Amino acid sequence: SSFTNNSATIGTGGAFLLSGSTQYFLASFNDSTFTSNTAGNEGGAIFGMDWVNMTVNNSTFTSNMAKNSGGAININGDNSIATITNSTFVTNISANSTGWGYGGALRCTSPTSLSITVSNSTFSQNTSVFGGAVASEGCPVAISGSTFDQNSADNAGGGLWVAPLGVQSDPSVLVLFVADTQFTSNQAKFEGGGMRSSVVTQNLTDVMFDQNTASIGGGIYTLASITYLN
Repeated sequence: SSFTNNSATIGTGGAFLLSGSTQYFLASFNDSTFTSNTAGNEGGAIFGMDWVNMTVNNSTFTSNMAKNSGGAININGDNSIATITNSTFVTNISANSTGWGYGGALRCTSPTSLSITVSNSTFSQNTSVFGGAVASEGCPVAISGSTFDQNSADNAGGGLWVAPLGVQSDPSVLVLFVADTQFTSNQAKFEGGGMRSSVVTQNLTDVMFDQNTASIGGGIYTLASITYLN
C-alpha cells in the first residue's frame, strides 16, 4: 500500500491514527510506502496510542514530517508494542519553531509499559531536536542489524536518544540493547553525535561508531548506570 501527501493539520497521525482501549489493537504494515505525510502534532505518518501492537515490515518512510514528535512514527501510552523490520526511514523530520522535537523518524514514550524492537533497518538523513532518527522516553529499546547514517539532532542524540520519562514507576525496565549496528556520520549540536542515553542498563554488542560529531561525546554520550560493551 502507498500513502502520500496525507495530513492531520492540527492533530496526530498524518496517514494513520491507531488507538486501543483495554485490549490490543493489532496493526500490520507490510511492503508499504509512506511519503510526504504531515501531522500538526505527533506522528507524521503513523500515530499509535495505548494497547497498540504494531508491526512494520519491508516498508519505506520518506520525507514525512511532524511538528512535535515522531516524524514518521510516534507511539505512546500504555501496553503498546512496536516491531520494525527490514524498513527504511529517509529524510523524515520532527521539529518546530520553539525548539521542541523528538525522533526525526521514530519516537516512543511511556511511563509504564511500551517497547520497541528494530531490526535490519536503515535510518538516514532524518532530523529532530532530540534523537535525529530515534527517540525513546521511558521505553525499553532493542536494535539489531541496523544502520544510522547522516542523521542530525539540534540538541542531543544525532542517531539515537534514550531517556527516562519523568519519575518512572519502575526505572529498571528502561533497558537499551544495540547489536550489530552501525552509527556513521551522525551529528548533534551538544551531546552524543551517534547516541545519547541515560538508561538504567545498556548493552552494546558489535556496534560501530564512525565519524559522528558533537560538542561532547562524538560517538556516545551516556549516563547509564550499567554499561556492557562487547
